[in-house]
Amino acid sequence: MRRYQFRFEHVARVRRIQEDQARAELLAARHRLLVAEAELASRSDDYRARRSSDASGSTSSFRSLRHQDDLLANAVTAARCAEANARLLVAQRIDVWTEAAQKVAAMERLDERDRERHSTEAAREEQAELDDLVAPRHALKDRNER
Repeated sequence: MRRYQFRFEHVARVRRIQEDQARAELLAARHRLLVAEAELASRSDDYRARRSSDASGSTSSFRSLRHQDDLLANAVTAARCAEANARLLVAQRIDVWTEAAQKVAAMERLDERDRERHSTEAAREEQAELDDLVAPRHALKDRNER
């Protein structure tokens, strides 16, 4: 009997590569989410710490402080948007990775079934060979006994 070889090995290899790529993209997306969360925390801390509370002074200094407050608030809003986008990206990457992993699992199940079928056929062929060896001896023994 010939050695077992999975007939879709090249497809399985491509599926594993796709899964590895999807996993790498997921890890990169999670890293971006961590960076976005840290940026949001930093911007929020800056906003809370530097927000102007001093209303005394000239009109121009008041306007300058209000403008600075607006810039800080806009930075927090932008950081929140970036974090939300990063979360969406992570969710998308999880879906892509899950799909790739399912395809790999399907190929592994197919390989397992083919491997079992191959071993069953090999056992059947081996048994047939043994039967071919034993049957003539048994027939000769029966003929000699008569």
